[in-house]
Amino acid sequence: LLFVREDSSGNANLHLLSSDGSIRQLTRFDADITFPSVSGDGSVVCFEFQGGLSTVSAPDWVRVEVPLDCAADLPFPVEEQGYAGPFLESFDLLSDSGTIAMASTGEIFCGDLSDGEIVDVRRLTDTPGREGSPAWSPDGTMLAFTREWVGRSELVLAGPVLSESVF
Repeated sequence: LLFVREDSSGNANLHLLSSDGSIRQLTRFDADITFPSVSGDGSVVCFEFQGGLSTVSAPDWVRVEVPLDCAADLPFPVEEQGYAGPFLESFDLLSDSGTIAMASTGEIFCGDLSDGEIVDVRRLTDTPGREGSPAWSPDGTMLAFTREWVGRSELVLAGPVLSESVF
């Protein structure tokens, strides 16, 4: 399991939780990385770094900047808007099925994308803690998310998600 956490220098870097429970720091950047996304086979991680898009690949984990050339900017104000829900904080889309996991008001919800709408929304968590940052496993059977409760931050791995369970 790849995840981001602060290292001893205070910067958010990539870490690996192995099946034996050991944790290994994979990157040692002098600034935070955010919004990581892992390829299906786990060999490439794409993320935001200092305002740009970067990747790292196993086994050397060397950062490569991805050049972004925007042909045009969106007009401001945006001419078309949609309603994503009250206080939508973060989401992750399971691309093969169109299933979306969302964090809103400190809880995790799941729904399906259909004709540009989110339908069949279900609440997946119901805890006194604050959940956020949902991320699907590559095969779509598990959902990882963060939980903050009584001054402690946890990484929760829940599954099978598409059942009727509340975590």
